[in-house]
Formats: sequence, C-alpha cells, structure tokens
Amino acid sequence: MAISEIERRVILFKPTTTLPDDSQLGWDADPNTVVNGNSAGESLLYNCPLGNQYIQSTGEHWRKTASPNTWVQSGASLTKGVSTGNVQQVDQAETSVASATSITLGTTLNHLITGTTAIEIINGVAGVTNHCRVETGFDLVHSVSSLACLQTGATITTEAGDTFDVYHATATMAQIRNYVSGSGGGIITDLTVGIGDNF
Repeated sequence: MAISEIERRVILFKPTTTLPDDSQLGWDADPNTVVNGNSAGESLLYNCPLGNQYIQSTGEHWRKTASPNTWVQSGASLTKGVSTGNVQQVDQAETSVASATSITLGTTLNHLITGTTAIEIINGVAGVTNHCRVETGFDLVHSVSSLACLQTGATITTEAGDTFDVYHATATMAQIRNYVSGSGGGIITDLTVGIGDNF
C-alpha cells in the first residue's frame, strides 16, 4: 500500500475570501458564533481544520484551537517581557540602552541603542531575539565567541536609523541578524563580481 503525503497548510480566512461557488465568505464577526449550515461561509469556518485563522475587517485576528468550533483571539492573553522558553512579542515601547563595551538587553524586546561607544558583548536571555534601533552610531565588534555579526563576518559600523536583531544563543553569546541600514538597504561588504559569476 502506497502512502502519499497529505498537503498541510494554514489558511487565513477573511470576510472577502472567495468560496468555490465564487461567492464571498461573508462572515464578519466572532467566528465562535457561526452556525453550521446557516450559510456556506459559516459552515466553512465551523468545519475547517485546527490551526486555520480568520481575520475580521476590523483587524481582529482569530485562530481555531479545538473542534468543532473553538477560536481564540490572537493576543488575547499575551504578556509583555521575556523569559526562557516560549516568547511572544506584543507591541512594546522601545527601552533606551546606552552603548558600552558590554550591554545587557533587559526584559523588553525593543531597544533604542544610544551613544557612540563600541559594543563587544550583548548579554540577554538565551533563546530570545531582541530588536534594536540605532540612535547615533557605534561599532558592533564581531567575535565568533561573543558577538557574531552573521551578515558580514566582520565588525559593523552602525549609523543613525539602522536596525538589527540580536539573537541570544546563550546568555553571553549573541548573533547580529537581519541588519538593515537606515536608508533601507542591507549590508554589502567588498563585493567583487566578475563576468559569468553567479550569485
């Protein structure tokens, strides 16, 4: 007997989702209140598999968590801050941190790094990613043992408005990821391209 792969994907439904008969889903309220058989759209939401999502025109976002029809609003029970383990980010204001040889990113996830002192070590919670924005400019000093600048493999000189993520592999070993310059571009370091080169 041959076993075939079952396609699995999460579907994001919305009131304007087109159904097979070319009509629209039409439901635009709490999906927990749909009635199976009342309309094609309500039946689709009621009978869809776990994990699927629904977003109302107001922006309220839902995820189906149990059958036959239990939906949980996304963000309904999230808390601010971080700890080891499962981390979920909610909108948080930036916390200012002055640049120094060694800094610690605290319990919020968004940071504004101020000052001009080169940073060699960024401490934080293992397994957590912090998002940082540069206020003035400083160097992120590359070191494979403490502060790995993954996109360059070298020290990065930051400028005002640049953003990057800091992933904490351990509490004392961080990786700089997703670095974007304030002008909207990424980082390119000494790129030499010859005729016929593929990249």
